[in-house]
Amino acid sequence: MEEIVNLYKKLESSIKEIDELTNIGLDVSNICISMLINLQEKHKEIAACKEYSSKIDNVIETIKTIKDNPSLKEKYKILYGESLVLVVSRFESFMSDLFRIMIDYYPRKITWPEKGKIGIEVSLLNYSNQTVGDLVVKALKGDISFQDLKSTLSFLANYLNIKKELLEEGEREKIIFSQATRHIIIHNNYKIDGAFLKQLSKTKFYDVLKDEIGKKISIDSDTYITSRKIFLKFADAIVKEILAKNETSVRPKDS
Repeated sequence: MEEIVNLYKKLESSIKEIDELTNIGLDVSNICISMLINLQEKHKEIAACKEYSSKIDNVIETIKTIKDNPSLKEKYKILYGESLVLVVSRFESFMSDLFRIMIDYYPRKITWPEKGKIGIEVSLLNYSNQTVGDLVVKALKGDISFQDLKSTLSFLANYLNIKKELLEEGEREKIIFSQATRHIIIHNNYKIDGAFLKQLSKTKFYDVLKDEIGKKISIDSDTYITSRKIFLKFADAIVKEILAKNETSVRPKDS
């Protein structure tokens, strides 16, 4: 099942690229600091420049903590918020691609609903280079969703026969929070509303945010890092469970 392993690697690589986006401020700061240090070294023997050395040191220390500058703090919250949106979206794409791969390469591993029929629009057949997986995923778009944890777990149980708990309760709550947050960032300009709180009603996040209706949710570095870690862990657990099931199914019976 090399295709599935490579799909996970693609997700991992994609999220690392998002990490680079969140670190762009640090990259710029490090370049500036390096330039100032080189300037100090180059002119350290010039008497007229020695009095400015301590001032340059002060500038370097300021640059190191510039991320916490009040004028930039709100901008970083937006950066982390939009990066969280990208991570959740990448996971959703991962799940759709996983379903396509299972249809195209391992159709016998899928449990299809009994007596179910899949209707494919004739217009979809006009596009070239489409696989059966592409057509089926598009046809089932209204029936299968990966935008929330409940729907994702339902898909895993009903189509891939994965009913095992892949995450601990606290981890599941973090996924619910991240997916709900993605929704209000995209559709409500970061503002917390009743629908958002309803999604969080059975999580620890509800008590923290229940009195914040109308206010904008704040996403910091720790929230982003937690989100990207938990989605990678979830995807990894799904892949490992599929591989384990496949290994069991092809293992020869004892004679």
